[in-house]
Amino acid sequence: MESSQNKRATQERPKTRSEPALKSRKVRESTILNILLFLSVVSLVAGWLIMNSVSTLGHTDFSGGSRVNVYANSLLGFGIMMAAIIVFSASISYRFTTSIERGTFIFLEVTGLFLLAFGLWIISCGTVNAWVDIPYGAQSYVSIDPTSFLFGLLFTGPGILAVTYGLVQIRKWFAKSIE
Repeated sequence: MESSQNKRATQERPKTRSEPALKSRKVRESTILNILLFLSVVSLVAGWLIMNSVSTLGHTDFSGGSRVNVYANSLLGFGIMMAAIIVFSASISYRFTTSIERGTFIFLEVTGLFLLAFGLWIISCGTVNAWVDIPYGAQSYVSIDPTSFLFGLLFTGPGILAVTYGLVQIRKWFAKSIE
């Protein structure tokens, strides 16, 4: 009789303060992740538009003076797009992550780092230091070819996603061990 009363007392116990606080924290995290997801997509488009905004015809000094298209804002656009991809990958990975085994974690990290390095190598192959004639001299620009950038992005994006998916596991594990 006494044990059944204890069971009822534990079942009818009111919710503690931590349960609503936990729900509001999850809602807040979900809202932040939605905002970051939206901002990353907008930043990706803005970076692409900045990267291709100004194109002039210039020449390279190391290849015999061949003429190339110089994209003066390509490094700024590249930086914005890489930051957007990292934020996008982190928000997607943090939302849909489940616990993974150690072997899967190592596979994701190695594959992601390989794809990231290979994609950045492709992007570096499309990078050129070009000179543009201006009044009273010439101006040097570091320019990234948009086609090689897009091809390199096909490898770099999934590489960043695989690395962040693996690293979210570590963050969640540390959060559990600290609490």
